[in-house]
Amino acid sequence: MIGITNAIVNPVLNTAGMAGVAPHEMGMASGLLNVFRQFGTTVGVVGLGLIQNNSYMAHLNTALPQVKMPTQALNGIKDALINAGPFSGHTIAFSARLAKSPFAHQIQTIVVRAFDNGMIALTLTAAVIALIGALAAVLLLRTHQQSQKLDLKAARN
Repeated sequence: MIGITNAIVNPVLNTAGMAGVAPHEMGMASGLLNVFRQFGTTVGVVGLGLIQNNSYMAHLNTALPQVKMPTQALNGIKDALINAGPFSGHTIAFSARLAKSPFAHQIQTIVVRAFDNGMIALTLTAAVIALIGALAAVLLLRTHQQSQKLDLKAARN
């Protein structure tokens, strides 16, 4: 899906970014366009990853203390899940070792919900960023061409 989206979006971005650029400035404009695209991608991946991770950790911190199990074991599992992160937490929660414990189902449910909460936060943040970008594009990419009335008498003289 990402490849298809890139194939649809990138040509349009290049066209919009290069529109109106003088031919002798196209190299510089193309370079700037690529620099800012790479910068946006880097900041976006890191920023959205942090949002997803923070939401995941917040859910773990609020939900795991409700599991009735020894405090030392709970803290060890919580630390392992937080250190593993949202994408690797499933490996710990669904491991054969943890599956043998009587509280495995509760922990697995919490980990899945924590991951879901992180993905929801990430998706909502990305949607807000896309909406802001769309509004900025509408406001900044308007053409201000107005029709001009020609004075045919002055043109003939």
